[in-house]
Amino acid sequence: MKGWARHRHAWQGRQAVGEWRRVPGRLLSVLVLILGLAGCGGGPHSGVRDDDAGSHGPLARLSAHSPDRPELSLSYLARSPTTTTVRVDCGDGRQVEGEVRRVIFVHGTPGSAAAFRGYLLNGAEHRAFDLISVDRPGFGLTRPRHAVSSLAEQARALLPLLPDPSAGPKPILVGHSLGGPIIAKAAVMFAKRIGGLVVLAGAFDPGLERVHPLQYLGEAPPFVWLLSRSLRNANRELIPLKQELEVLRAELPRIRQPMIVLHGTRDRLVPFVNTGYLPHFLKNSVRLEIRPLVGFDHFIPWSAPDAVWQAIEDMDRWLRCAPSPAG
Repeated sequence: MKGWARHRHAWQGRQAVGEWRRVPGRLLSVLVLILGLAGCGGGPHSGVRDDDAGSHGPLARLSAHSPDRPELSLSYLARSPTTTTVRVDCGDGRQVEGEVRRVIFVHGTPGSAAAFRGYLLNGAEHRAFDLISVDRPGFGLTRPRHAVSSLAEQARALLPLLPDPSAGPKPILVGHSLGGPIIAKAAVMFAKRIGGLVVLAGAFDPGLERVHPLQYLGEAPPFVWLLSRSLRNANRELIPLKQELEVLRAELPRIRQPMIVLHGTRDRLVPFVNTGYLPHFLKNSVRLEIRPLVGFDHFIPWSAPDAVWQAIEDMDRWLRCAPSPAG
């Protein structure tokens, strides 16, 4: 990707995602705003638009439904591949041809499918994939609109997008930040339907989770009224996250899928030391590779897209070319 495009997407990522560990700071800003408006008769309102219903160019805005969960309507952006088959060079003299693989991007908190819109738009520059970026429950156009703090329920929402194992290559899930533990939970719950995982600056270690006192205050009127739906739901996801990660810790040894982890060494939102946590628990993964991104921060989906694409393509190649293909 050209330099100007990389900087543009980095800026868009910072603007659009408003990552999850900034929530306490935003709550503090809200408190200051409330004090400033105390004599102005301010009331409950939100000037932030949560839904992304605009034009998406070559992308399609679609929705998926689960027969046993009528309350769920999973909205997502999609870009279909221009071909149905792909030929992969295994690097050992072999070439493998097969059906195009699906790649599902899962954003952090707050966020939306638009967080990975640039990947879908630029997907044609890379090996053919069936690209999907979801609005997680509680964000964007997906229903329910309220916060869903359970990692299991967030993972379950992805099920309508996971093809039957006999239908072709198993998909690769790509999760950023809170999306990391969500796709790991999905790998536990739907092991036969998922090929591999690519984790971008994922938060896994419950020992590193701290709840700022302002986050609890942000749940009380009038403060909660001044938060947009996305920030309100993000706060409600983060408060119980430590407990959710403790449950996931006991389940990590059940993950057998290969995982590639990308993490910036200057990440102040989800510290790089998180990368030392997973090797202790992913004992049964057929492959765990941690790739430090020296000098990069938390926003690697936008500041290091080439590294992300490389991880996706490497995962696809490994799944196709492994002595006993895993997906």
